[in-house]
Amino acid sequence: MRETLRQLDIKITELAEYLHISRPTMYKFIESYEKGARSLIPKPILGLLDYIEKTPYIGKKNVVNYILTNIAVLDDNIETSDAKTFKKLAKGWSEASPERRSLILHMLEVPEYENEIRFFIEIQPLLKKRELTNDEQGKIDLYKKIIRQISEINSKGGKTHD
Repeated sequence: MRETLRQLDIKITELAEYLHISRPTMYKFIESYEKGARSLIPKPILGLLDYIEKTPYIGKKNVVNYILTNIAVLDDNIETSDAKTFKKLAKGWSEASPERRSLILHMLEVPEYENEIRFFIEIQPLLKKRELTNDEQGKIDLYKKIIRQISEINSKGGKTHD
């Protein structure tokens, strides 16, 4: 696969950017593909790698076109609510303050924030719901408590009580 990508003048970094994944993740997928560990690769990316490997007379434009027409469409059909929410966040990225961008990047890079990210993603649709179950109301109450605490910290200039 690596040799095929070299022949097509496609850098792994470039391919990762097209797919909106990290370079190390792309390397892992390629390594898994080369070892025949197909089950470790998401189906859309496996389809792309098969396309690259098995299509005669393929070129860089074909690969980019495949990504745009097949993987983008697949993402819209199969993506989770987490992925949809993340896409919405990404759209507003350029308008976000440097502090917000820094926080988002930090939360995405630190595995320990996985539960917090899931919580905030799960809360979003509940905020629009008119009738909530007791469990949902508990989540909303917790969310409001967090927001109040953040507001209090901000109003005190970032200082917290000991």
